[in-house]
Amino acid sequence: MFKISTIKRVIALALAATLCAGLLAGCSGGGYKKPLDTLIKATKTGKSDLIFDLALPDFLNEKVLDEPDGKKALRDAKKELDEMFEDGKENLKDRFGKNWKMTYEIDYAARYEKDELIDLAEDWDDRYGPFEKAPKFQDAYDLEVEFTYKGSKSDSTRNFDMTLIKYKGKWYIDPENLDDMGLLYLYDLGLY
Repeated sequence: MFKISTIKRVIALALAATLCAGLLAGCSGGGYKKPLDTLIKATKTGKSDLIFDLALPDFLNEKVLDEPDGKKALRDAKKELDEMFEDGKENLKDRFGKNWKMTYEIDYAARYEKDELIDLAEDWDDRYGPFEKAPKFQDAYDLEVEFTYKGSKSDSTRNFDMTLIKYKGKWYIDPENLDDMGLLYLYDLGLY
């Protein structure tokens, strides 16, 4: 029997992979849904770098690295996520079966207006900054996403509210969303 916390971590890993897949695809110009595809890919492959690429635009990555022990915090966070992914792959296989699949469906999408993008950038400056200059986002969406895991042993569905942001031509998932999913711990990175 699995502990509830183990099951939650497994599901969080699967969601992370989905988000990572989408973000990577978004980074290559495939649209706002790409980070979700990237998240699925990260979950399936267990590649934590995909999660960090989805969550940390250059200005946020620099902020983390500028913190005291920032390099160590980032290295430790990646190591912890790698370990979580490794454990998660076996847990997902045990829970859903050998050839489990993860999919997503966007139940709701709202695109930001230009003035809302400015407000969002100011919100990021308040949450993650201060920055010398507030970031200039090119586009953003608020989404309600349903992630489904299906396998020969069982199925599971989880819903998440997410904000996807386009910055310098790449799509990112708001790091706070990944924190909510248990994939990225902002406090450990000095972002709270």
